[in-house]
Amino acid sequence: MVKGEINKALELRKEEERIFRELNDPLNLNVSLGNQAAMLINRGDLDDALPLLKEQEQICRKHDLPDGLALALIN
Repeated sequence: MVKGEINKALELRKEEERIFRELNDPLNLNVSLGNQAAMLINRGDLDDALPLLKEQEQICRKHDLPDGLALALIN
């Protein structure tokens, strides 16, 4: 993916994140945060990815989402 495409994808994921927060949907919110973090990691923005992964980890621990927790900890 070229940088412009990654930036557009991140914008869409941010909107998705906002919607899942509004809906109080922890399952999909954790996926959205993980996807954003993965894109940032691929772009080399580790400092921006880390808070997303930490939040993903917290959500997964609170709501017993082992798959998301594993992904958050691996990344």
